[in-house]
Amino acid sequence: ILVTGMLMLGGAEVIEDLTGVPVTWSSLILPFSSCLVYTLRGGLKATFFSAYLNTVIIFATLLLFIFTVYASPGGDLSASVGSPDRVFEGLQRASARAARFAFGKEPNPPFPFTEGLVGNSGICVGTSAEIDQTGSTSCRYTQVGSCAPGDDSCASFTPSLGGQEEVSFSHDCADPSNNVCAPSFLTLASNGGIIFGVVNLVGNFGTVFVDQSYWQSAVACKPRATVQGYLLGGMVWFAVPFAFATTVGLAARSMAGGPEGIPLDFVTAFEANAGLVPARVLQLTMGVAGSFLLLLMLFMAITSTGASELIAASSILVYDVFVPYLQPSILWGRAQRQALLKKAVGRVRGEGEGARNGDWREDEEEKQRLCEGSSGALQRSSASSSPVPVESSSSPDSPGVAVDSHGTGVGGREDSSKRKEGDEFLTEKEALSVLETLSVGGFFPSSSPPESPESVRTESQAEGETDALWSLVGGRERVASLSGLPSSVPVGRLVVPLHVFLRVVQRPCEREDGLLLLRVSKACTVLFSCFMGLISVFLQGVRLQLGFLYMTMGVLVGPAVAPCALSILWQRANGRACTFGALGGLLAGLSAWLGASAVSAGGGGLSVEDISGDMPFLYGNVASILVSAVIAVGGSLLLPDVKFRWSQLNDGIQTIDGGEEADEGVGEEEEKVLRQWHRVAVWSAVALSVVLLLLFPLPPFFSNWVFDLGAFRGWVGVSIGWA
Repeated sequence: ILVTGMLMLGGAEVIEDLTGVPVTWSSLILPFSSCLVYTLRGGLKATFFSAYLNTVIIFATLLLFIFTVYASPGGDLSASVGSPDRVFEGLQRASARAARFAFGKEPNPPFPFTEGLVGNSGICVGTSAEIDQTGSTSCRYTQVGSCAPGDDSCASFTPSLGGQEEVSFSHDCADPSNNVCAPSFLTLASNGGIIFGVVNLVGNFGTVFVDQSYWQSAVACKPRATVQGYLLGGMVWFAVPFAFATTVGLAARSMAGGPEGIPLDFVTAFEANAGLVPARVLQLTMGVAGSFLLLLMLFMAITSTGASELIAASSILVYDVFVPYLQPSILWGRAQRQALLKKAVGRVRGEGEGARNGDWREDEEEKQRLCEGSSGALQRSSASSSPVPVESSSSPDSPGVAVDSHGTGVGGREDSSKRKEGDEFLTEKEALSVLETLSVGGFFPSSSPPESPESVRTESQAEGETDALWSLVGGRERVASLSGLPSSVPVGRLVVPLHVFLRVVQRPCEREDGLLLLRVSKACTVLFSCFMGLISVFLQGVRLQLGFLYMTMGVLVGPAVAPCALSILWQRANGRACTFGALGGLLAGLSAWLGASAVSAGGGGLSVEDISGDMPFLYGNVASILVSAVIAVGGSLLLPDVKFRWSQLNDGIQTIDGGEEADEGVGEEEEKVLRQWHRVAVWSAVALSVVLLLLFPLPPFFSNWVFDLGAFRGWVGVSIGWA
């Protein structure tokens, strides 16, 4: 719901700014025009295809934006954009003017985001001249209680966001009467930046762990594809905010108040919070073409993400609401059918409670004769002692296709059933006996048992009833084909691998359940599409903006990170501890966020502006993720779950929609592949985390380093290369 709300609200705000279409109408039209139709038709496969195609278009458009800002003549904005050097000069000019205004040295309108800038490292500039790059020194601001009279190094202002009272800051430039500290846009030594980084980390951790779209994409792929796809996907995703911020974000600040006459506040704080910076910048730099390309990029992003959210919401509504609470007969009906099937198979094979003596089970000599075929040679797999039937080319009744121990015809036809090690077989008579028992027991949808008693059956009636029984599982020819045998195998000589028989018997029932779930899933997709539009209209009506939702996200979904991680990584994780951890983390996060906001606002009632400060968001996000982790881990250590084993999942997870059956286990080779890609995933995650979270941002932050022109050129080159 949060992701959908941000997606639709941000998209509708930008569309209104570019085209004039009201937010309400855009919010209601977007879900249906962008992703509903093809999601209904193509399902999860459609989301994969659209994600790939839309990403290609997004990156092609992004590269056009990058080259317009950093590798073009610049047109009417040639003093501010067109090359890294021009943008660099524009950013220095903008920060210097902001600093001079804050100290009363320049009579210009307030420069936006001054309160965000004061937390950045900067350079000392003259109070009346442009930046002297050769003589500038690094500097920083320190918050003080109030400015002393005559202190030229101190300035006070009231933040435009966050609900704080007037604050005062003092800089450390050597000659405050002739110099002011100009906080730089070109530094990673930023208090606001590091706060946003922590909040962003918590929020996106929560999104990945809680959003169903990530889970179902991972489950739908093979381990190798999942690891590679998610690693590459993460790297690709990072290129978008990295390059987009480097391009339109810095271009906006470079153009503000430049020689071209663009107002200092051409993007206000309120508009930036609504996500309108790209729209304003691209309208100025590229004109109508920029507006069109941004709309195209926006449409592609909404289509890709919106389709994934539709499928995710539909899956939750179907499998977590409809099946267990509204249609539980799907679950217990499946269990009853499986019990009947187990009893019927055990009856003909002399096993379990359904075992019977006499003619229900072929004697061993007859079974061996049928399995051997007319060649008289019983083939055995080198890895298994189970019998494998062979139809020899020397047999007069055989079409001359031999089947090896892996179920592959020597003539080149491959068996889709892939016989398994230790597999067992049913003769044709045994298979028909099981089918008759299941038919009488009402196992198959709309099936009716044979009516003629065996004592009065004619030969034609018996043959017709046999055909009717085979038709319940798609026909004798289909069963023979899945068993790796020719469809013309003589009557009485068909031998079916047990796992193949179990699969084809259960498929008709699962197909019927699957059709019902498919219809419900499509209905849920339509309903959630309507909800996507309504939630955007609601958020816009209560004046909650994209930036506010983004910063709030970690408080609301961050508490689920540790419990979800423990549930898939720690066998002894306690379910109750994880549940209470999520709830406790949510309460702690909300308390810290609102409590810090109340203290900052000085008590009394809280407005949206009061709860939008950086520090309250930081406290709330950190409290939510840490408290939940402490409760979940601590509770699991004190009361570990000693009964659960990972192996239970092999038997406990079952398909209910007519899809492929889950494997009965993981073979030695599959286990080896899983462990190999597990190691790749772990080491890749550790390496990327160390580089992107520690080595990349922290040294520049603690060293107060401000980029010079050469470093900025390198930064732009890396962002272009990454994109």
